[in-house]
Amino acid sequence: MTRAVTLLALLAGCARPTHPNPYVPPETQYSTGSTIVAATGLVAASVGAQMAQTPGASASARTAGTAAMGAGVGLMAASLLDAIEVQKEREKFIKLTRAFYHHYFGYDPLEEQKERPAPPPIPEVPFNFKDPSEDQDR
Repeated sequence: MTRAVTLLALLAGCARPTHPNPYVPPETQYSTGSTIVAATGLVAASVGAQMAQTPGASASARTAGTAAMGAGVGLMAASLLDAIEVQKEREKFIKLTRAFYHHYFGYDPLEEQKERPAPPPIPEVPFNFKDPSEDQDR
């Protein structure tokens, strides 16, 4: 029963989580299953190393410990490969997003800017200031 629940939880956790923003692809999100695989690998490697280094253990126990340690390292490596793939997908998504924003909301690069004419000169406006003493005489 517990194996079935664990297997079901592991299979459900392998699906990529969905981001609240529908424009973010699920390939750019870390999966829960990969995290569980990494944690399982860490536990297996540490238990296997402890079994392999126990001084009073039999040869078969040491061999089993070494095998468990190798399996744990393999699980951690698989999770690391998944994390590397997710990071690559994130970089591709970020480059695509930046290119989109630069194209639609950006400006021309400095190399491609053309000479713009100078702005027109500020017009001379004649100011006719009144002397404040003129208003008081009336």
